[in-house]
Amino acid sequence: MKGRLIFAVALLVVFVFFLVATLSFRSMRDKTFPLIAIIPALILLSSQILKEIFAFRRGKGSMGEETKEHRRRYLGVGIWMALTLVMFWLIGFLGTTLLLPFIYLRYNQEGWFLSIALPLGCGIFFYTLFSLALGLRLYQGFLFSNILG
Repeated sequence: MKGRLIFAVALLVVFVFFLVATLSFRSMRDKTFPLIAIIPALILLSSQILKEIFAFRRGKGSMGEETKEHRRRYLGVGIWMALTLVMFWLIGFLGTTLLLPFIYLRYNQEGWFLSIALPLGCGIFFYTLFSLALGLRLYQGFLFSNILG
């Protein structure tokens, strides 16, 4: 019960950091895509925090008792989120869009066709939508922007 509240508050702090970083971008064009993702996340996290606080005051968790299995899953989700942030910072949006689902699907022992087709389809979709249709510059990552190019 208290763990979910702490986790939601920690995520809220991370997303507020993202919001502050996004607002420091120079042009509105660069701010558009991150704001589309950050604002709904802030709203949903705020509502989850309120839900947990009210449940805590009533003396019960919003989802009942936590078990070892729940804690293990929370840890797994936290690790995947941390890896996503590191990958996003290092290889950018498109690199993460291609590599993260591939790694996840292979980790869960999905077939090669699905493990390649799904990330490739997502990469093509996001590139077409954001870069070509909307004309937004997607974050290239530290490696591509500073080291390789």
